[in-house]
Amino acid sequence: METNLVAEAIKFMVLGMGIVFLFLIVMVYALKLQAKIIGKYF
Repeated sequence: METNLVAEAIKFMVLGMGIVFLFLIVMVYALKLQAKIIGKYF
């Protein structure tokens, strides 16, 4: 039982960190695209 809980906790931790990492990568590219668009028109 205890090992199962630890395994599930690790699984959720990896899933959460992966989601945050992907979100940060998407945000970086969105900001780069925004900077290009703003630089082009203003």
